[in-house]
Amino acid sequence: MDAVSTLGASLIAISLLASATAQLVSTVAVLDEPPPVDATPTVVVAPIVVATPAPVEVPSAAPVVEAPAVAPPPIQVRVIDPLAAPPATRIEGTTSAESGLSDPFTPSDTPYSSTGALDPSYPFSRMADPFSSMAYPPPPMIRNLPPPSLPPPAPPAKASTGRRFFIGGYGGLSTRLSPASRKMGAYTGIRGGLMLGRRISLGGSFYNLGARFGAPIVDSDGRDLDLSLRYGGFAVGLAIVDRRTFQFALQSLFGGGTACISVEDEDYCIESIRFTVIEPGAALYFVPARWFRLGFEGGYRFAMKYNWQPPNFFPMSGGYGGISVEFGRFR
Repeated sequence: MDAVSTLGASLIAISLLASATAQLVSTVAVLDEPPPVDATPTVVVAPIVVATPAPVEVPSAAPVVEAPAVAPPPIQVRVIDPLAAPPATRIEGTTSAESGLSDPFTPSDTPYSSTGALDPSYPFSRMADPFSSMAYPPPPMIRNLPPPSLPPPAPPAKASTGRRFFIGGYGGLSTRLSPASRKMGAYTGIRGGLMLGRRISLGGSFYNLGARFGAPIVDSDGRDLDLSLRYGGFAVGLAIVDRRTFQFALQSLFGGGTACISVEDEDYCIESIRFTVIEPGAALYFVPARWFRLGFEGGYRFAMKYNWQPPNFFPMSGGYGGISVEFGRFR
C-alpha cells in the first residue's frame, strides 16, 4: 500500500514538472519575435494658436470697517466670608438651572443660626447632598422588637437526701425489759450486721437475762433458785418510713436459746432446756449523724418447743421494750 502511494505521488510530480517546462518554452518564443510594422499613413497636425483674453476691469470694493471688539462679560467670583452678612439676592448665572451645575450653598447661607449664635458646623450643615437625587433602595424598616426572652433559670440543685444506695456495717449495744417466768427482767444484748442502703439491715442479735425482779423461785426444800436465760439469732429490719434524721422500721429475730434453773450462788444447773424463738417488733430510729443511730424498740418474744419437767413450768414468752445505741454507716 505504501509503494502504490509513493508511485502515485511521483507521477503527479512529473506531470506538474512537464507542464511548467512547456509554459516556459512558449514564453521565451514570444519574447524573441520582432515587433510588427505599422502600414497606417502618417497624419501631420497643424499647431493651434490660442489668443490672450483682454483684461477685465474690476470695480473697487467699498472700504472694510472693522467692528469694535466686544469684551467678554466679566466672570463673577463669589467669595464666602464666614463673618459677612448673607447676600441680599442670588448671584446671577450661578443657579443650577442656568449653569447646569449643583450649587452646594443655598441663598440663606450664613454661619449664624436663627437665634444669632455662630453655628460651629458651618458650612457643612448648609451643603447640599449631591447624592440626594440618586435612587437608593428604601432603608430597612426598624421595628421595636421585644427583647429576646431569656431561657428560664436552671432549677437549684437539690440537696442530697442521703438516700443513695450504699453498703455499710453497724454494731451496737441494746438493753430491754421483758418478763421471765412471769416476773420482769432486764436483758442486755449486742447486735451488728450490714446496712444495704438506708432501709434494709441484715445481721444478728444476742440477749442475756441479767436480772430478774420480784419474788425468787423457791424449790420444795425452800432454797432460792436462779433462772438464767439466753437467746439470739438472725435479725432483719426494713425501714418503711425513711427521713433524713429518723426512720420507722419493722424488724424481727429468728433463732433459739437456752434456759437454766440453778441453786442460788451455785454454778451448776438443776434443770436446763432449749427453745426456739421468734421475736417480731418495730423500732423508731433517730439518725443525727451518718455514723450514729439511736433506737427505741418494742415487740413480743415467742418462745416455743421447750418442756420443763413437771410439775415445773417457767414460761419464756412475753413482750419487750428497750433502747439501742448503734455505730456505723447509716446514710
